[in-house]
Amino acid sequence: MITNPHLNAALKRIGFSDAAAVEIIDSQGIDSLEELKVLEDKGMESLCKVVRKMGSTSGINISLRAETNMKLTCYYP
Repeated sequence: MITNPHLNAALKRIGFSDAAAVEIIDSQGIDSLEELKVLEDKGMESLCKVVRKMGSTSGINISLRAETNMKLTCYYP
């Protein structure tokens, strides 16, 4: 069950797969845009790295576009 469907939709709009969005929200506990904003660039890179390693043996794909777009959320007012 997705705990924040609005954040899930936002993550998918900026380029994350459904699996990656679910891992960020449910497994990593990031359930608001405000939590993403405090991570800044290095924290976002670390989050993406962790999510890439999760999932099945092949991991979860996160595109460079999605990661870059997520970094930009730090600067969104």
